[in-house]
Amino acid sequence: MEAKLLVMLLTGLWVPPAYFQETYIVIKKLMNWNEALDYCETNHNHLAMVENAQKAEELLTHTQRSSSSYLWIGLRHEPVEWTWSLEMEGYYDDEGTEFRRWNPPEPTDTTQALENCVSMGGDGLWYDTSCSSEKPFTCFTGSSPSSFSLVFVDQPMTWKEAQHYCRQHHTDLASVRNQQENDLILEKTSISENWIGLYRAPWKWLDGTLTSFTLWNTAANEPNGGVLTPCVVSYENMWEDRLCSEKNWFICSTVPLMRRVVKFTVTTEDLSESLEDEAEAIMEQLNERVTEFGMKRNVTLTWSKQPDGNIFHKEKEAMPEEATNQFC
Repeated sequence: MEAKLLVMLLTGLWVPPAYFQETYIVIKKLMNWNEALDYCETNHNHLAMVENAQKAEELLTHTQRSSSSYLWIGLRHEPVEWTWSLEMEGYYDDEGTEFRRWNPPEPTDTTQALENCVSMGGDGLWYDTSCSSEKPFTCFTGSSPSSFSLVFVDQPMTWKEAQHYCRQHHTDLASVRNQQENDLILEKTSISENWIGLYRAPWKWLDGTLTSFTLWNTAANEPNGGVLTPCVVSYENMWEDRLCSEKNWFICSTVPLMRRVVKFTVTTEDLSESLEDEAEAIMEQLNERVTEFGMKRNVTLTWSKQPDGNIFHKEKEAMPEEATNQFC
């Protein structure tokens, strides 16, 4: 009966995440990035994360009067290793993942600021390059490590666009596990410099997600500091990397305070313990369920007590139909 009761409670109390809509608030206090992070997590939700165009538009409505100020957001640079876009079980051995054909002194962007994607030149050597550059590319197509082909696409795209194209029309951008595969791509691409699937993604939001949507101030060659300036501000609605020790205003995400009372009915036959005695344990399990859905910061569950001090009360039994008819 305990399991049945818990399922009924979870169904009755669960509120979908869409019910709690985040919004943004500009905090006009001068703090460094870490201080701003702590402030937002203590008083609101977290430093603003802008993962898509819709959120960028939402942010703009809250920052128009402060757009000419530097405003910390929840994006930060974390040094990472080169990795392949293609993920296929059994495709790589230890040497395959580590094969490189750099043209010394490449890779030259040691700060990991801007040149985080890799192209193969007409000489078969590799170069770290800005991911926003447009180049033709080579796709991997196949369903197993032993059965695949490489397809050259002579259509200039950014690295991200090329990755999307390969995943939509083939399997992924090409990986290069050894010199033989490097030579094979070179044969197909002739003298064209083209994207391959090697990249690194050092810019991440607070929750660890990558920045597929960006608003970098490319006119100012942003980002340009990488590990040297690993924190990010929004300035005139564009992003710039800055020293984390700088004192700036910042943007917190927040959830408007709302209270929702949910009533539910449970049946208690075969329940050996009193519901009142089990209320605390039930609430602990409910809060664990909320945490599983990633909503712990946004939601607090509490029992609402009746005037007599109890949480639960028995409903009056419905009067039998025959007895009801006697009063008609």
